[in-house]
Amino acid sequence: MEMEDRKKYLIIGASSDIGMECIKQIAGKYRKNAKDAPLILAHYNSSKDALEKLASDLSSVDIIPIKADLTDENQSIALINQVEARIKYPNYILHFPAMKFDYMRYKEINTDYIRSQMNVQLFSFLTITRHFLPFMKKEYGNKVLVMLSSYVAQELPPKFMADYIITKYALLGAMKAAAAEFGNKNLKINAVSPIMMDTKFLDNMDPHIKELNAMESSLKRVVTAKEMAPHIMEMLDSGYMENGHNQVIDESFFEEN
Repeated sequence: MEMEDRKKYLIIGASSDIGMECIKQIAGKYRKNAKDAPLILAHYNSSKDALEKLASDLSSVDIIPIKADLTDENQSIALINQVEARIKYPNYILHFPAMKFDYMRYKEINTDYIRSQMNVQLFSFLTITRHFLPFMKKEYGNKVLVMLSSYVAQELPPKFMADYIITKYALLGAMKAAAAEFGNKNLKINAVSPIMMDTKFLDNMDPHIKELNAMESSLKRVVTAKEMAPHIMEMLDSGYMENGHNQVIDESFFEEN
């Protein structure tokens, strides 16, 4: 099948738990060795082992790992060049990167750390999308989906997460600005804001905090990336998709009827 006829995904932060689960969701829509198998350009930061194993396990998609340390803007630019060397532009961009959670009180704000967090999440998004959106807006059905957090939909977020909250709100603004200028009948640019997921992103979180979050949830537990991924992909795959919208995926998506 010609490359132009295949769906092409660019997943930034593909080696994250949610990135890996979304790749599995994409693969699940295609038969083994299908001629229309999509191409997934899967970004990772340090290790590609998990992505390579996933590529060997999934025969219904082609996965190409691409390394980039997004704390360095030059590596974001290098990532663009690698993507462009294989495809002119993606049909879908899923933006999931984030540094591991750590506590930060507002009075103890570390601007260097926040700058790194911004580089990984915000500035990588700006650098990558400002390059590809002019191409993507010309072809019907293309979509961009940004990972935020349900905290940006709350009147007040939790305490002691200053860098995370600041970065997610900045990324929300970037998504809105991109949607205003490039979103049209062909291209839809949106965000998804899930509730807390039990992933390696939370490795540094106090277990008691996770337990408290589970107790306060109507589910009485923390959801997994495997549970969350179908809801994220359903939003991406929807035939009708809003533009500039932030979809919160809360406990109601997981409660049994």
